[in-house]
Amino acid sequence: MRGITPVIAVILLMLITISMVGFAFVWFTRLAESATSTVGNETESLAQNLAKKISIDNVEGTSLALRNRGTATVQPEEIGFFIDGASVTCAGLSAISPGAIGTCTLSSACNAGSTMRITTPAGADEVRC
Repeated sequence: MRGITPVIAVILLMLITISMVGFAFVWFTRLAESATSTVGNETESLAQNLAKKISIDNVEGTSLALRNRGTATVQPEEIGFFIDGASVTCAGLSAISPGAIGTCTLSSACNAGSTMRITTPAGADEVRC
């Protein structure tokens, strides 16, 4: 009987060790899968936003022309309009396809010397009126 006790103790210790390694493996695998999925989703979202690049083509008084220089269609609600840092609205603007020009009417005129700025998911553009 004396020879069996150490064998049982070694077997139990090995089973405990194997179960702990198995638990750690499963935990780290799930953690890595979750991190990979999150990074992939964020990268895809960033790439979609960077494809929405708008520039100011022309601004005269209350008339504004925007050109889509990106590769994705830009919706009007994705664009912010500012004259000298004050937010303004731009009525009549519809979705702008890649390479297309969109026009709208500003709620406030851009007077000579003022700065017209637009912001999009891909960045911003700014011109002097």
